[in-house]
Amino acid sequence: MKYTELRYDGGGIGSLITNAVKSKMFDSHQDFDWSPFLNTVLNGYYNGNEHAIAMDYLEHFCYENKGSLSEFFNKKAAFLTKEMLQGIEDRVQIYLATNGMNDLKKNSHIDAAMFKRYADEVSLKFLQVTKEKFTIQETVKLHVEVKNVSTVHCKVFEFNTETYYRKNLKPFDTSIDLDGLESTITKEFPFNYPSNYKKKEVFEFPELNNKVGLFIIELVGNGRSARAVVKKGSLSLIHRSTPAGHMLYILDDEKKICRSDRTGLWLNKKWHAADEKEGSIFIPYTQHENDTKVIM
Repeated sequence: MKYTELRYDGGGIGSLITNAVKSKMFDSHQDFDWSPFLNTVLNGYYNGNEHAIAMDYLEHFCYENKGSLSEFFNKKAAFLTKEMLQGIEDRVQIYLATNGMNDLKKNSHIDAAMFKRYADEVSLKFLQVTKEKFTIQETVKLHVEVKNVSTVHCKVFEFNTETYYRKNLKPFDTSIDLDGLESTITKEFPFNYPSNYKKKEVFEFPELNNKVGLFIIELVGNGRSARAVVKKGSLSLIHRSTPAGHMLYILDDEKKICRSDRTGLWLNKKWHAADEKEGSIFIPYTQHENDTKVIM
């Protein structure tokens, strides 16, 4: 992804961050893909909260520079203060220290109380770079921020997508009740770092290779939990109008027409099977215009 200018400016933040992005972001990031985050900003989902996006950018650059934001201290922007930048540096340096206070002797701002405050934090969450959709052959990889968790316990739940969608007629999300459900996969990921150390981990699930369907992956550790919805494979629908009705085709994630004895769709609680040879599904016109949902 090439440099894209952010479409906002407030107190100098636009020019400051865009210059930083232009000079650094797409050249130096190695373990963090900013494109989904940038698209979120460009699409307006931050509702003008420029401070939040700035903090994430600055913390990212501070990690890259091993706890330093020296290049930003001389920038002129209304939202930037030395106290704020120093606070980010202090926090990130604590998060990066592998030998406790011994690594922080050069920073006079950090005392034992501050170190303990940040060391006691617990974090277990999915990063924005984590994908939701994967191809059938693709290995599921989840990007997770982990801190002060000795072992991440993982459970993978597989759902009958046809039953779920026929019953609920709404998108699948992480709020679904998992009580009573048995996980199909259980794993543990050890995290052998001191409590103050914050790290971005990538958890892989090769067990889901060549599988199709919806999965919820739940992570639990030290009183924290996080859930992600994973979709393996995808279907899309195309159609053309004929004199008598609609001719529909279901495409797989490789954009090939699906042809099998299980190919078809539910429309108004009625099953319409596809022609096994052509893959076509014929839906005759109705007397009245309808706005309805289909389940493929």
